Amino acid sequence: MEQRNNADYYRRRIIEARARADGAFLPEVRVVHTEMAERYAQLLAEVEHGDRPRLGIVSRS
Repeated sequence: MEQRNNADYYRRRIIEARARADGAFLPEVRVVHTEMAERYAQLLAEVEHGDRPRLGIVSRS
């Protein structure tokens, strides 16, 4: 996938995750979607910086 397409993809995913967080009834679900949006924002920053996004499982430590 081209870098520009990656950036667009991550921007869409951020918007979607934030919308799900905003619409979540349960606080636990809200937290999960907020964390997902934050992770997509990290990936977007990496792509915009010209790096390859570091995909994989991210620890919660």
